Amino acid sequence: FRKTPEGKKLIEEESHARGSGMLRGLGELANVSSRSLPTCTAEKFSTYYPFFPYQIHLIPEIVKSLRSKGGHGEQMSGSTRTLLAITQDILRSGRRRYLECEFGEIVSYDELYDNLASSEISPDVKTDISRIKETVPDATDLTQHVAEVLFLIRELPYIPRTIDNIARLLVQDTQDDPATLIARLQPELERLSKAGLVGRTGEEYEFLTGERRTFEEDVASIESDYRLQDLERGLVDEFLYSEGKARYRDWLDSNLVEYHNHEFPFRVSVDDHEIPGLKGDVRLRFSTPLSIGRVTLDDLLNRSLDAGNSQTIFFLCGRVNQFDTDLKRYLAMEETVRSWVGDPQKSEDARRLAEERRSDDLPKLRRRVLEGLREGIKSGQLVFKGQNRQLAIKPGTAPSKAMRSDMATFWPHLYPRFDRVPVRITADQRAIKDVLAGETSQTTQDVRSLKLFDKSGKIDLNCPLLDGIKMFLSSQQRDKS
Repeated sequence: FRKTPEGKKLIEEESHARGSGMLRGLGELANVSSRSLPTCTAEKFSTYYPFFPYQIHLIPEIVKSLRSKGGHGEQMSGSTRTLLAITQDILRSGRRRYLECEFGEIVSYDELYDNLASSEISPDVKTDISRIKETVPDATDLTQHVAEVLFLIRELPYIPRTIDNIARLLVQDTQDDPATLIARLQPELERLSKAGLVGRTGEEYEFLTGERRTFEEDVASIESDYRLQDLERGLVDEFLYSEGKARYRDWLDSNLVEYHNHEFPFRVSVDDHEIPGLKGDVRLRFSTPLSIGRVTLDDLLNRSLDAGNSQTIFFLCGRVNQFDTDLKRYLAMEETVRSWVGDPQKSEDARRLAEERRSDDLPKLRRRVLEGLREGIKSGQLVFKGQNRQLAIKPGTAPSKAMRSDMATFWPHLYPRFDRVPVRITADQRAIKDVLAGETSQTTQDVRSLKLFDKSGKIDLNCPLLDGIKMFLSSQQRDKS
């Protein structure tokens, strides 16, 4: 990649004109985990142009993964020679004439697929990809290039296969705009997905071949059979409560409201499903994003005025894009995984794939659903006695905590006399026994706060509690008279 003095000057001027932030936005993949890829500094950009630095770093990794999957073994001898040969071949005889290009053009990563196709790509994959423009309706060259780069990186788990990273892999010029690229890629990914060549898990895409495609077809078949009641049941089992596990704590966190330094438990029902084992005089009736369209704010305002709901607080989640779709896919994939793992007729490779889906993809999908529930809380509304209020969420505050904090504003209406009782006894039965037995040394702090005993350890007949009891009994006696 040695540059002439004129070429080096052009690159330096381009780096300065574009700015380090813009250049890195094009030349670095986002959210890469478990390892570090080269950054796109001005110096490294100048060294590796017309490649981005990370592209050079990934070539041996991709070749190694292809050879491993193709039965060539883990060892890759001559990796440096291979890297040099591949990059020089692309520059001399790639799909575009790079040696004749104007300055600014970048090698897009579909070139790597084209270079490796004859030696490293399996015949089945080559056939599937080469026929995309014939088999996928309205497919273009870009449709095929998207499939090619997705195939290349599918065995590199540290690279998120998100649409923004796919766009970066297909950058062709330093003047490209990432947002425009993403807008162009979205319909291409949808075409490939409808054709069964690409699967989606959360925000990530995957090129499908062999067992992977069969697995995806099974997931899609189960998804198509799901009805609303199946989603409701799945939401209860996976995200509320099942097998003795309080799964609701993953997104609701707690069923306690703090008011005047005291924690009040409340019962919870979610989409009319009561969570077992919770106690409290107040009930929260929570409507998830799954209920959007069936439950409206007007419905809850009217219900909150019923006499039977005087101790009930309603919550209506805001609309969350793709929530139903994410939940459906999670449930369908979980069911498919269980089916494949438990099927003795499945091959070892098929069961291994199902286990990979269980360890890699299911947690991602579950996080998507949990994020959807939290997002629904963030944009939701509390309803109490005919009044509704949007949550007031401070930066850095968890949505569920903000909801419980706002619920506490209703406590003066639910417990209008609570602030008149400065001391609350937690273990009241034990406290009564201790006081009647004259046990002063073992009493709890809340009992000591009542100041029942004088300095000698005897009951103080003039203490505030006894004064209050006397006044109450006196007023009761007057009422009877």
